[in-house]
Amino acid sequence: SVAAVNINTGITYSSLNEAIKNASNNDTIRLVNDTTLTEKVTIDRNITIDGNDKTIKGDTNSTSIYIEILGGTTTLQNLTLSEFGNSVKTNGRNAVIMIPDTLESNTDAKVIADNVTMNKFCRTGFDIRSGNFEIKNSNIDCAATNTENKTLTKAVLAGMGNNAVTGSIINTTITSSNSSYEEWSSSAIEIL
Repeated sequence: SVAAVNINTGITYSSLNEAIKNASNNDTIRLVNDTTLTEKVTIDRNITIDGNDKTIKGDTNSTSIYIEILGGTTTLQNLTLSEFGNSVKTNGRNAVIMIPDTLESNTDAKVIADNVTMNKFCRTGFDIRSGNFEIKNSNIDCAATNTENKTLTKAVLAGMGNNAVTGSIINTTITSSNSSYEEWSSSAIEIL
């Protein structure tokens, strides 16, 4: 079945990852149906993913499936991101969206999330260690189904590396981010 269509070319794809791999700079990928990722998605150019009010699911039993941004601006709009490792015990750098700190300090990597709902994830919704982020008109629910994760989830982690991070969060609701787990802290937004 069709998962996504490249609005610029009209070509349809059976997976979101296939659509992204074949997209050119500045293309828009629109979801046609709900889709489940089966591997990590890496984006290194300007791409818009228009969710078309559909859901992108990760793997509830794995934290190795997430969206990694290595360059350019990735715009995520009108979609739900759900079930990204939410049944796995928290163990470090787990995220739904990640810009790693391994990039050059002057990276152009940026994520824009507009009208995005995020829920059922392990550890961090947005893990931004380089570059820039803009989260607006969104809803991030940090509640988890696994009691290990419930104590540690946070919506946004910004920094925690050697590179500069800038960003904004506008008109966004973050719920259920609290912690009682010994020797750990959890907050809706963590800036390091």
